[in-house]
Amino acid sequence: MTIFGQSAGGISVSLHLVSPLSKGLFHRAIMQSGASSSPLYCGQVTDIKQLKEFAKRVNCSLGPDLVECLRGKTVEDITKAKRGITISKSIGSQSIVGPIVDGEFLPDLPENLFKTGKFHPEVDVITGVTSNEGSLFAMIMPRYQVKDGVSLEMLESVVRNGMIYGRQKHKLVEDLTLLLYTNHTDPNNQIAVRQSLMECYSDSGFVAPLMLEAKALAKVIFIFCFF
Repeated sequence: MTIFGQSAGGISVSLHLVSPLSKGLFHRAIMQSGASSSPLYCGQVTDIKQLKEFAKRVNCSLGPDLVECLRGKTVEDITKAKRGITISKSIGSQSIVGPIVDGEFLPDLPENLFKTGKFHPEVDVITGVTSNEGSLFAMIMPRYQVKDGVSLEMLESVVRNGMIYGRQKHKLVEDLTLLLYTNHTDPNNQIAVRQSLMECYSDSGFVAPLMLEAKALAKVIFIFCFF
């Protein structure tokens, strides 16, 4: 059996590669523009106020019985309840739906699991990234209008406010990022700056995490990469 996914689907495939609950359920995997080690989505729960609000909306209580209670709800109930509940980080606002370290399906952050070789080495993998994968995140930022281009000040604001990196924020990394993605020959070309913003999202959210996973996988299994 081969499992395949693109973007969010690729992240799902990547998650199955590191989940102990998925061991033996598939033989090959194709991850296109999706890596579970991406800082855009996966993380550890540090604030449960959104979860409290969500549980209240679906008439469930927090605690060990929450999952069982949710299994009794319809898809429509859950979709309606999560509407409008966001986490203000990374791309400005994220839906609360996303993978977290639960100690069961996901025993640790995917980045750590790949780095320590805790994935399914018997699975052959094909992986790669489509061009401009980060364009969606550049286009849906709620506080910015990017149709006619992006100013250099806007790019700097996005980088400085931590909308690129997710879990980590370092000034030196911010400075180097701006140096790398600035069009120094024509810094005020707003169309070029918009392209730089899309590439910044693509590289940090998709390309770099995928390369991390590909290098880890290549140490023990056959892997084919396409870019």
